[in-house]
Amino acid sequence: VDVAHIDIQRRLGSMSDVTLKRLLAYNNVQEIHVSLSTGTKDSHKPARAGDWGVEWACEKLKDRVPVIIECVMNKMSRNERLDQIELLLGKV
Repeated sequence: VDVAHIDIQRRLGSMSDVTLKRLLAYNNVQEIHVSLSTGTKDSHKPARAGDWGVEWACEKLKDRVPVIIECVMNKMSRNERLDQIELLLGKV
C-alpha cells in the first residue's frame, strides 16, 4: 500500500470513504510505502510528521508490517535521511 497514492486518490475524489476505511482496517497489508505527494502527483518527497498516512504506517509498523521509505534520498543530507527513519521509528 502506498500512502502517497492513497492521498492522491483521496484528493481527486476517486476513492470513497467506505473504500478508505476498509483499506485502513485491512489486517493483511503486506507492505507500506511512505512518501509525500503534492497535489495530484506522486512526487516522492520526504514525509513529515502530520502528513496523511504517516501515523497509520507507524501503527502498522508496530504490528511488524514492513514500511518502505520511498522518498528520493540521493539529494538529501545524512541528517535528512536519518530524520526520515526517525519519523517512523521514533513513533514505534
